[in-house]
Amino acid sequence: MKYTLIFIFFISIASYADSNAEAYSIARQKINHIRSNFKKLDVTQEIYELTQYVHKSGIELERFGFGKGVLPYWRSESSKNIVKSFKKTCESSHTNLNQVDFSEREDSKLSFTLHGDIQISVVDEPTAQKLFQSVYSIANKLSSEEYGNRCESRAHVISKLMEDMCMTTAKAFIESEHIAIKDHTWSWYYHVAPIIIVSDGINLTPYIFDHSIFDRAVPLQEWIDVLRQRYPDNNYDLFFTKRFNLLPNDRDLNLNDYTEEDFDEVDKRLLKGRLLNLIRPFLKPL
Repeated sequence: MKYTLIFIFFISIASYADSNAEAYSIARQKINHIRSNFKKLDVTQEIYELTQYVHKSGIELERFGFGKGVLPYWRSESSKNIVKSFKKTCESSHTNLNQVDFSEREDSKLSFTLHGDIQISVVDEPTAQKLFQSVYSIANKLSSEEYGNRCESRAHVISKLMEDMCMTTAKAFIESEHIAIKDHTWSWYYHVAPIIIVSDGINLTPYIFDHSIFDRAVPLQEWIDVLRQRYPDNNYDLFFTKRFNLLPNDRDLNLNDYTEEDFDEVDKRLLKGRLLNLIRPFLKPL
């Protein structure tokens, strides 16, 4: 019995070593591909997959001679290729948000309203996901881990960045007495994020770009469901504006461009977010 247990123990160690060696071999292949191409090609999806693989497999990048900042650096540099590509082609199609049917999503606790004549870009889902990874790699200092008082600033910056990439967004605002994310203690009375439309060739589905909650672009309904988890019995008002409207109280302003005053306000709010990040360890958790 004793020798059997010893045998099993060594077999387990050998099996773990083999699987660990295989994991590092796979990681090395992924790393070599990305390192060779991140400056000239869009490999943001491959970088995302590598990031997930490294986390899941317990890979130590230091064993390859890299620091912890290498993946964000590769992602940021590769994302610039997408920006150049979109700026060069500008091939996105558009639709009017009024053409999207929201009635089937309404219930007794949730209402939908559109404010203005809202034009919005239409892309397929792979393009939407590439856009998400690109945008949030470039704009990676938006304090997206903070949930209060800056969602409107992040949405404004992201909408402008996507406009520079020939993507026309709209804003999705949701209001209620309390809005809170599951497992977080803070709540607020509104939240906002940019949207575009994803087409599968038949259906038009609004997709949300909200890095503070998701690591990908998600359908509008998924975003709504997450924001209603803590207070499912509250009444919620979901409304849409043009990309130029900064705050929920601006919903009825018929803006046709961004204003300098709004971007001044955005800068102040984002600065406040960065300061909060510095003192976050001394405050209660979110």
